Amino acid sequence: MYTDYKWSREHIAAGGFYPLYLLAEWGLQEQPGMSRSRGAGKGLTNLQLHIKLDRGVQLITALGSPLQWVDRDYAVMTAGSLRNDLKRQAILQLQLEGRASGQHSVLQLYWSYRDDYWVQVMTPAVRLHLQFSNHTSVLVPAMDTKVDKYLRMLQNPLLLERAFKLFERGKARQGEDLICRRADEMLLCALRWNDAELLKEAEWMYALARQWSETYAVTLQA
Repeated sequence: MYTDYKWSREHIAAGGFYPLYLLAEWGLQEQPGMSRSRGAGKGLTNLQLHIKLDRGVQLITALGSPLQWVDRDYAVMTAGSLRNDLKRQAILQLQLEGRASGQHSVLQLYWSYRDDYWVQVMTPAVRLHLQFSNHTSVLVPAMDTKVDKYLRMLQNPLLLERAFKLFERGKARQGEDLICRRADEMLLCALRWNDAELLKEAEWMYALARQWSETYAVTLQA
């Protein structure tokens, strides 16, 4: 199993920071000598990301996968199953209290899942750290581009849910504007970062806004 983690910012203000985002990415890792056709039916089930928070760290929410709390400092993100070589992503939104300047531990992560033979597997724990600083340059740092990208993409389903409710209440113009403004943002990011995936997402959102507008226009006329 492939896993990777990336902070939205590697250096944050010593006085504390909110919001801070952690991008979690995971997927299946091909075994040496195994062809894609042989590995096509392989997969992992009951995937869960276990999150143990250090003192002074709050986990606000997770985007992309459901989150359940075990106790005040321990949560589990349910990630379903993996049956292909596509990577998947989720975003954890955090709030941190102030620390002394220097590097500090923030949280500990490990995965559990059932493999092809229905054996329960737990991965080694990974402890993630952040650099706290009193330097003024960290007060308005730029967000990591990859984290920014997936944060926007994982926020889109929530935005579309809001837009759909507007359409259902007869506010088709407001619903269309909400989707199109978001599509404009995705398009600008796609051009700025030369990202084909964001461009495809923007085009899909424009098409969805038109489709919903046409559908609800017919419904209201009926």
